[in-house]
Amino acid sequence: MRFGLVLFVFLFAVAANAQDSIRTNAANFGLRNGVYYSQNSFLLNRPDLPFTAITDRTGNKVAPENFEPQEFSYYRDSLGVQVPLYNAQIFGYSIEGTFYKKIEYQNEIYFGRSVNPGSLWQFAAVVTTVNTVANPADPYFNNFGTYTTSTKNLLQVVYYLEANQILALDPRKVLPIIRQDPVIAEMLDEKSRRKQRKMVYYFLRKYNQRNPVAFPIQ
Repeated sequence: MRFGLVLFVFLFAVAANAQDSIRTNAANFGLRNGVYYSQNSFLLNRPDLPFTAITDRTGNKVAPENFEPQEFSYYRDSLGVQVPLYNAQIFGYSIEGTFYKKIEYQNEIYFGRSVNPGSLWQFAAVVTTVNTVANPADPYFNNFGTYTTSTKNLLQVVYYLEANQILALDPRKVLPIIRQDPVIAEMLDEKSRRKQRKMVYYFLRKYNQRNPVAFPIQ
């Protein structure tokens, strides 16, 4: 399975280089506007659903800048029937050159904003964490109930294209992959392990600059 995916990515890169293409390390890099249902559509830079086809419940067009992949977004199928666009069926979407990738975190779906595109594509999303807290004992009313609190945090992940995996931006997971680039590996060896961990964002950016992904221009 892994070999087949690696082979596919390799053949895709060769095909993209044989025609007009744009690389993730280009200053004007951006994928076509629209909603992508799969990794295949993503790699081909071929959105499955243009924003012009997306409406709200009443049938009004949804501007790309106002699009949020939730159950209140709709589109018309091949029979002209209005059906909901569920965020679970979306791989990602692109708005004016910025790609948003689906991330599942604590059984919730978020869409992380592109931060650093490349073979280890970095995304960031604001996620909500719900905590259950026990009420302190009330000596008069004997209240031992619980209540919940929620906090919002910035979640940083990388999309490892070769393996089609979302990884937490943890130095223990990311640095071994980055080290596969011999130039980056040499740079890492010049730093202590503590320094490597602190500079993981820097080395990740260097890695993506040296290992871009080529997308065909449709």
